[in-house]
Amino acid sequence: MNSITETPVTIFLLARNRPHYLSSTLKSIEAQLYRQWRLVLSDNSTDEASALANEALLEEFRHRNPGHLVRYVRRSGKLSVMEHFRLGLQEIQTPFTAVHNDDDIWLPQHLQQSVDWLSQSEKHGITASDALIIDSVGKETGALLSWSKPPADADYSGWLRIFLSNKHSHFGNFPGFVFRTKIVQQVPAIDTDLADAIAIIWNVMYGYYVKGFSEPSFLYRIHDLSVTKTATSLVIDRHRLIIWLARHHFLLMTTRYNPFPLVVLKSILALNLKYSEDI
Repeated sequence: MNSITETPVTIFLLARNRPHYLSSTLKSIEAQLYRQWRLVLSDNSTDEASALANEALLEEFRHRNPGHLVRYVRRSGKLSVMEHFRLGLQEIQTPFTAVHNDDDIWLPQHLQQSVDWLSQSEKHGITASDALIIDSVGKETGALLSWSKPPADADYSGWLRIFLSNKHSHFGNFPGFVFRTKIVQQVPAIDTDLADAIAIIWNVMYGYYVKGFSEPSFLYRIHDLSVTKTATSLVIDRHRLIIWLARHHFLLMTTRYNPFPLVVLKSILALNLKYSEDI
């Protein structure tokens, strides 16, 4: 295996209609202690003004960082979160991928601690970090993103319990993830916006360890366009994802998480009773 200092990681930065936050996001990449990174900004903005602003900000970033590969990719503006994630991920060739959002901010240790751990073993599949919540202007609210401590690295049941939960917050979110590219590239097309959850679940299903860092390594911004504002649709999406997993990977999921059949039953009842009018 390559040494830690030689292992390249691609930062896969998802952008959509938020150029006013992007400058802070890019500065947080420049501040990383780990320097063997390259950047792909994948822009799924629906309006051209946002896309042009994003591209201009990235061009300035490129000039400030001549020693790094930096690429801008314009998408259709019509991709779902899952479609955007899968399409961009297939183009990445480095061993590790770090996902970032255009409205969030990494702390300097984020990449370093993740690559250090991933490089220790081929069984180490993905890292998930806690976050401090900030408001639309970047002020810390005093709250953490997570509602629980992370399970042990090899505690498959513990990680699945978190990511099958319908609580509004969970341990880990896209900006907190760094993973082995080849594992998550195998995730099939699923009709869900919970691409972050399936990235963790996919690693767990196939026996890769998950590392949760309790010390926050990024700032999670909540604003009017945050997905956290669409709580009901996220809950429905979680139930639909659980049913998809039951149809395609029931035995494997039950092996990793014994209560899975009960979770599936609850999701079926919820979609047919509580959320039937919202679907």
